[in-house]
Amino acid sequence: MVFKKSQRNRKTERFLRNPMSYISSYSGVLKKLKNYKTIILGGAECSGTTYTTHILAEDLGYKPIDEDYYGDYLDKFLEFTNWEKVVVQNTRFSHIIDELEPNEDSIFVWLHRPDEDVIKSEDRWGWHPKGFKKQQMNYTKKFGEGATHFERNSYMKKFFWHNYQKIRIKLDFVQINYYILEGRDEYLFPNKLMNF
Repeated sequence: MVFKKSQRNRKTERFLRNPMSYISSYSGVLKKLKNYKTIILGGAECSGTTYTTHILAEDLGYKPIDEDYYGDYLDKFLEFTNWEKVVVQNTRFSHIIDELEPNEDSIFVWLHRPDEDVIKSEDRWGWHPKGFKKQQMNYTKKFGEGATHFERNSYMKKFFWHNYQKIRIKLDFVQINYYILEGRDEYLFPNKLMNF
């Protein structure tokens, strides 16, 4: 992808210099996020976003907003993104994260987890293939037929996040690896994560 200089902003310039920048410590994540009133946490379904939403909210003293609060209602999700002192889980509407208007009080957190772990979780929960078909339909509407070439949700979402969305996102954003949570005292190790 080639961008004209006029299309670039500071975040795009930062991304082009260091495309794989992840915050490397849990304390570093908390230090960064405490500067924002609204945190939107996204990634692939079954990647640990529910657990991470609750952990971040607890450690920041914020309210966790699960996707169950807004279901399939985009207007409700958007309403929650205007609340203060919340961590809003967002895998359901991840295809539109780059369309949200800039807001100096909001930040998007991309949660990365290895594909093999996500796939195991999808299969354990029975999320794939039904849940994937719905997400693939959303991504196909936005990104075109290229979204139909993926066999698994995490492959698709990571591809569009890294190659399209994070270059265009208007919100501040950070990327974290799920296993950064190991730096927290009460971390749930993967073999204990049967409910997330």
